[in-house]
Amino acid sequence: MDDRYAIALGGLITSLSLMLASITNQIWQLWITQGIMLGIGSSMVFYPCLNQSMTWFSKRRALAVGIALSGMGLPPIAFTNIATACFQTLGYRWALRVLGFISLVLCAIGAILCTKLNPRSKSSVNLLDLSVFKSKSFVILFIAHFIIAFVIFIAPYAESFGGVDPYTIANITGIMGVFNFIGSIILGIVADYIGRFNMTIFTGMLCVVMQLGVWFTAATVASLWTFAVIYGMASATLYNLIVSVIVDCTGIERSEVGTGWAVFVWFVGALVGQPLASMIVNQTEVPNYRMAIVFTSVTFFFVTCMILVIRIMIGGWKVIKKV
Repeated sequence: MDDRYAIALGGLITSLSLMLASITNQIWQLWITQGIMLGIGSSMVFYPCLNQSMTWFSKRRALAVGIALSGMGLPPIAFTNIATACFQTLGYRWALRVLGFISLVLCAIGAILCTKLNPRSKSSVNLLDLSVFKSKSFVILFIAHFIIAFVIFIAPYAESFGGVDPYTIANITGIMGVFNFIGSIILGIVADYIGRFNMTIFTGMLCVVMQLGVWFTAATVASLWTFAVIYGMASATLYNLIVSVIVDCTGIERSEVGTGWAVFVWFVGALVGQPLASMIVNQTEVPNYRMAIVFTSVTFFFVTCMILVIRIMIGGWKVIKKV
């Protein structure tokens, strides 16, 4: 399917899922509209946009992916405010309808603008393409994507610091989203100059340091603000770069297949990661966030080590080298 058709169909399903959710009155209907339909629709929009941002650029690929994925940082804050305003003035049903209309318009723009650089002929497209797994570097990267998905959807808990009022928690979460947006672009530019693998390793280790050195030991609200700023930039950049290096492992001609497999494997971690973290937190009568922080940190460290292995496979042992 052409990417534009995929985005158009995905946008239609996404918009329809929100509109149908506005007329639901039973929980099973929400499972269908917000669980199945919204998941399928958003995936059909997300994948083509992500893949094309990589294939159209080589020297500035990290920046391109950073800009494409920066929408996961700042815009959700705007959508939250829009939804809240509509909920308070029009009610939750019309709030869902407004979001549905907005999604339809934005996806229509994406369908018009998203075009393939070098479209593959229909005869060369296999239903199940496993050729990318012949690359050892991609196999390692595929495993890294599988592992990091267990923590990629675990939002840092500001509640882990006792005594923080809900308004401060909301502000800290919002600031982290803002710096997700800023980091995706600024550090994406830096990554294109020093090497995408080098920056991936740096941001991965920075995330580990911030998790264990600041989040784990947080004793003041100021330390949480510091964590939100630095970790917000580093984590967003890490997620962006671990996607952008797929092309370096598969080659531009197999980037669609590689991206598809890498994004597909996220579903396991997305499904299991948050319940697993909740189970770790609630092992004691009083929620213990520290063990969840350790779990997240160890996962980030292991994934960073895997990226280091790929970096050595591609660029050798020389430390000062753009890879």
